[in-house]
Amino acid sequence: MLFLDSTPQLGPLDLEILGYVTNHLALIPYLPIRTLASKTHTSTASILRFCKKFGCSGYGEFKVRLKLYLERENVKSEIDNHIDEYSEFLSSTRNTSTTDAVNKVVQILRTKEIVLFLGAGTSETIAQYGSLYFANLSIPALKISDPSNYPANMFSADFLEKACFVVMSISGETKEIIEYLGHIRESRTTIVSICNSDASTIARMADINIPYNITRETVQKNLRDPEKETEITSQLPALFLLEKIAREYNKN
Repeated sequence: MLFLDSTPQLGPLDLEILGYVTNHLALIPYLPIRTLASKTHTSTASILRFCKKFGCSGYGEFKVRLKLYLERENVKSEIDNHIDEYSEFLSSTRNTSTTDAVNKVVQILRTKEIVLFLGAGTSETIAQYGSLYFANLSIPALKISDPSNYPANMFSADFLEKACFVVMSISGETKEIIEYLGHIRESRTTIVSICNSDASTIARMADINIPYNITRETVQKNLRDPEKETEITSQLPALFLLEKIAREYNKN
């Protein structure tokens, strides 16, 4: 994980910090500890404990090791790196954890009458594709085009109980989706997410998340606001998982 060869034992606060770090890798080496604590809604003491779990004496060493790790990763050819990562992802879909998660989602969908796709930004396009792909396989599915105009309270409790929301998000931190899910969770509906990381907020709000764990890519368009980034991470893994779920559902 990151610059470690193994995965440290992390608690809820550590996962909160890890989620922000993995979503802003290029920014962390330049981010003050107090800013990171504020962004993750934790404290500087929590940040220091997190760093020690990664074998670092403090936040300064963590930033140095992370920066060196990122530099080593960038040495690889970008194209070759993508091919390697996609190959690793495809291989990982044969792992028990992924196949079990896919099968669990399929079993959930078979108990529901409709699938509602949800996403924002590029993930909204993937959500649209998912709804069309499912519909082509005769699986009742729709995409919620604008969550802000379709609040959860417009659906009856009976409808929500018969529906399954499939949420598409790379970062798992899209504010409007998080707010929408906050209302949905009050009902007896089911939420499935396909997010890059299990540590993200949306993944933790869902009943089940299927992660794909690829390196996130963003570009900074505004130099005056270095924290504002545009997502350019590949959606190939998300597409593959959507199709795999639909095909497994359609087998029987």
